[in-house]
Amino acid sequence: MQKWYTNIYFLIVFFISATACLMVLLIMMLLPQSPEIIRLMQWRMVRANSFTFDIDAEYAGKTLGDNPIDEKVSLLSHGSYERDADEVRTEHSFGLTVGAGEDRSEYRGVMDQFGNDSYLSFNRLPDHLGALPLQPLINQALRLDMERIRGRFDAPLIGGGRDLSVADQVKLVEQLRVTPFFGLERKLQDDSLTGIGVHHYLIKPEKLLFKDFVLQYETVRLGRELTERERSALDDIFYNIQTDEGELWIGRGDYYLYRMRLRFRYSDAQRAGTLDLTVNFRDFNKPVPAKEKPTGAQDISTFIESLLPGLTEHLPLAKNGLVPREKAPAQTPEAGSKTVDKSADSDNDGLPDLLEHFYGTDGHNPDTDGDGWTDGYEVDHGTNPLGPGMLFDFGLGAKK
Repeated sequence: MQKWYTNIYFLIVFFISATACLMVLLIMMLLPQSPEIIRLMQWRMVRANSFTFDIDAEYAGKTLGDNPIDEKVSLLSHGSYERDADEVRTEHSFGLTVGAGEDRSEYRGVMDQFGNDSYLSFNRLPDHLGALPLQPLINQALRLDMERIRGRFDAPLIGGGRDLSVADQVKLVEQLRVTPFFGLERKLQDDSLTGIGVHHYLIKPEKLLFKDFVLQYETVRLGRELTERERSALDDIFYNIQTDEGELWIGRGDYYLYRMRLRFRYSDAQRAGTLDLTVNFRDFNKPVPAKEKPTGAQDISTFIESLLPGLTEHLPLAKNGLVPREKAPAQTPEAGSKTVDKSADSDNDGLPDLLEHFYGTDGHNPDTDGDGWTDGYEVDHGTNPLGPGMLFDFGLGAKK
């Protein structure tokens, strides 16, 4: 009788099985020590259908020059994310503080997103933003058509360009999955967060890989290669950003990201500062309480569109034309330049009556400050309809 261990077929199967088991064991032992765990974590996060999150971010710095001004912005946010076959839904409450001391301004509220529709409700706002009185917006349901806003907003990863096809989206998600955005410096002692066992790592954000992803994203979104000018604008931004060491806490059992801490330093000829960011995640793939769209919400998409010219002046990539779009024909001051809103405009200045009180302008005087330019023209071009200067000062200064 032939012994079982002399059967060549059994030996082959045994060898293959033992080798496979050994490989799995080695992978499980080595994965927590390897940069591969970061790619696995990214893949898990991209595929998560729902989670809740907390964000704590703070920028602190100052302008450079003879009269330096301290700058400070802090954001606290708590919310949830959920997606299904039809749309992505998010909800988060936020508190945004700009400046410090007497120049401190606070914005607090809730933002809900249902696909392309976003709804805002503020419970705290400063009295004014430039010439704009903000108190009428408190405790109001406000609707934003984000697809429309993105179509008018010249900024990387956010607006302009073309609609992404399913194939484009799959390509970018795959790029997110396989790109190691963080380099593994070393493994720290394992930890526990809210009862979840986690691996703890010291990491280094890979600035060049972030930049390469932005380049690929813009190429896909625009449907063409970037020009030298566009690439130069990106080079300038990333050149001024320096990355410090960060930390990741990745679940030992599920390889989801439970906490991330990062720090960046920014410095150019005008300002220097640091950004500290902490994000906590939990409740992966658990049901998110259903929430209905607010009824009777006031659509402020046109109002936000009117702010974009002034806002983009303070965004270097947008100002330098990284994402150029077809410009509308130049309008004359007499004709006005707001054509998308069909609501009543009593003084025919191109600024609808609905928005006159937002800007503090005279709804029965087409040129409130008497400078020869209609109120609608000035708002659309980011200048102040109540006097000289820009409509809004988007600086973050807190004077000493």
